[in-house]
Amino acid sequence: AILRGLIDNAKDLKNAIVFCNRKVDVSNLWKSLDKHGYSAGALHGDMDQSSRTATLKAFKDNKIKILVASDVAARGLDIPDVSHVFNFDVPVNAEDYVHRIGRTGRAGREGAAFMIVTPNDQRGFEDIEKLIVETIAWDGEPVEWDEYGGKRRRGAKRGGKADKPDERKRGQKTRAKPDREEEPAGKPQKAERSA
Repeated sequence: AILRGLIDNAKDLKNAIVFCNRKVDVSNLWKSLDKHGYSAGALHGDMDQSSRTATLKAFKDNKIKILVASDVAARGLDIPDVSHVFNFDVPVNAEDYVHRIGRTGRAGREGAAFMIVTPNDQRGFEDIEKLIVETIAWDGEPVEWDEYGGKRRRGAKRGGKADKPDERKRGQKTRAKPDREEEPAGKPQKAERSA
């Protein structure tokens, strides 16, 4: 629901790439967006070449507006006019962030990039800021976990400890390319879920 809110409120959104870390999440998120009426397609490395080619062509021809992708779309693909990039997951490697957001704002065009960050993503988020030697501006207020109705698909299967649902907190969405004229606002306190 947070991603749908970002998409619905995005200024001048013509099309977008939504990046996920795992192929299964690409498929699940694509199905969810499709179910909610968004014009979306999926792109990941387990798809056969003809399916990937057809999906990319549909995206380039504006037949689908949102491309949900793994990092296969972050490097080497020529998609010239992407208005928005949404990082549904903080990339595992900070360098992947640079490649992901490089899909928007190309050839002197305007572009916007956003990242959904949870408390579990803090280290990866800090690694990105260290790599790009910038403080990424926070956009909006921290969101309570229950405001968007539920659990995100993280847990033991992702290689970390399973979180107890009552301990989960939702982090903050961020703007990937802060305006140079703005003073860094700093990182707001994360919202704590009351018991």
